[in-house]
Amino acid sequence: MEKVASQQLVNIETIKDGVITLKDGGLRLVLEVEGVNFDLKSPEEQTGIINSFQEFLTSLDFSLQIIIRSQIVVIEPYLNKIAERQKSETNELLKSQMTDYMNFLANFIRENHIMTKYFLVVVPYQPAILNQSAISRLSSLIPLPKSTANQPTPDQEYARHRAQLENRFNIIANGLSRMGVQYRQLPTEELIPLFYSLYKPQESPL
Repeated sequence: MEKVASQQLVNIETIKDGVITLKDGGLRLVLEVEGVNFDLKSPEEQTGIINSFQEFLTSLDFSLQIIIRSQIVVIEPYLNKIAERQKSETNELLKSQMTDYMNFLANFIRENHIMTKYFLVVVPYQPAILNQSAISRLSSLIPLPKSTANQPTPDQEYARHRAQLENRFNIIANGLSRMGVQYRQLPTEELIPLFYSLYKPQESPL
């Protein structure tokens, strides 16, 4: 069987300024949303959250993708910070305690497979694609002007589509705010390693 490059399987054309452009012309924004500890809420608060979420979903006139991603806690960056701090520590007792602490954390995470959850909301916009055969039939009945002077440029089309995407983002943002949920838009420098890790979870992005 012929091997297919991963890039051929990914429907992403470019990622620029936090906006994902798909190969079919669609645009996407990705929000990272903080979770809510539902079990710690009172019955009244739980009911309020459920009602707010229901109102949020029914108010939308476009599709929405919600992703829950579980990932093993990465403790290495934290351990590296402690190791750097340990190098400048002059108290031998504290240095020894730092070593014990780092070993304890590393073994605990390794043996218990501590997981963390990430909640992502994908905001989509898909430009309408005109059927070329229908256009051809229409042009045979109604002659269309050949002048392209008034035709929008690709940059103008992108700006128009992005404005529509940002309108949808504002709708999502307002809905999340009404529920008291914190969120942030993922920038390009976080989107690239995110997609890399989704397709190659065993490798670190360059």
